Amino acid sequence: MGQPSDQRIYRKYCVGDIVKKFLVALVAVLSLTSCTLIDNAGAAAIVEGKEISVTTIGNQYNEILADLDGSLKPGTDKEIHKNLVSAYVVDELVTLAATEIGVAATDAQIQAVKRNYISMFGGKKAFIKTAAENSIPRSGIWSNVRTTANFEAIGVALDPTGNADSQSSAAVNFLIKYGKRVDISVNPRFGIFVLSQFRLVDTPSDSTQNLRQLKIELMPN
Repeated sequence: MGQPSDQRIYRKYCVGDIVKKFLVALVAVLSLTSCTLIDNAGAAAIVEGKEISVTTIGNQYNEILADLDGSLKPGTDKEIHKNLVSAYVVDELVTLAATEIGVAATDAQIQAVKRNYISMFGGKKAFIKTAAENSIPRSGIWSNVRTTANFEAIGVALDPTGNADSQSSAAVNFLIKYGKRVDISVNPRFGIFVLSQFRLVDTPSDSTQNLRQLKIELMPN
């Protein structure tokens, strides 16, 4: 079987409609030490100077744990931390791109979409639990909705007469090119961001290279 397209990878890990994309876990392929060993100081990821701290990632993890009533399968804690860091990087990238071309969703538009999602899931409580089951904390619901709205707006702006698939493809291609100009750094404990896949991968065991060099080496040509 051939390799999945950028479009399919992006849909799987980052964005989409409420059924197929928005509540899909933002799975990343990286390793992470046990959450009890995570240092509470420093940045988990930085995008164009804007950072999310390791502490914030830990707080988001605790939100998810609380909404799941403390019930996690063995090893799930690692996956949740992966998803949280990936979600932050992707949201910042998509938001920056949408803002630059003038199609960023307004707060009112994001709120309207969020209300629709809550209604579709039968109320706020059910919606929050479903989000938690997909590694989305309460405090991250807004940014996930924003990611979806902005990604779709980019696609429409670039391919106004196309269908959903062609618009998604246009948005993915644009974001890959745009992302080469965006300064993205990830704490080595989480991995490094691969632009062509919109996800994190493990940091090589030979960590003598700096993060920027690693990022450049993994970028698409």
